[in-house]
Amino acid sequence: PHHFRDREIHPDSTPFTGLTVAESERRLILSTLQRVRGNKRECAKELGIGYNTLWRKLKDYQQRGRGRRPINT
Repeated sequence: PHHFRDREIHPDSTPFTGLTVAESERRLILSTLQRVRGNKRECAKELGIGYNTLWRKLKDYQQRGRGRRPINT
């Protein structure tokens, strides 16, 4: 997304160091969803992914028991 283009990323300073890509993605999605107060469309927009993609990922997290219940389901 555009808001990440100008930011320098330092591997040692990221909050997801030592996690798998899948776990990092899950945490990023859930934290973004919380920050936008459960607005899935806004969350998808901020993450640069489609709404349906976000919905499928949240459904998968629920089925695997790896995420809290999505807000506004």
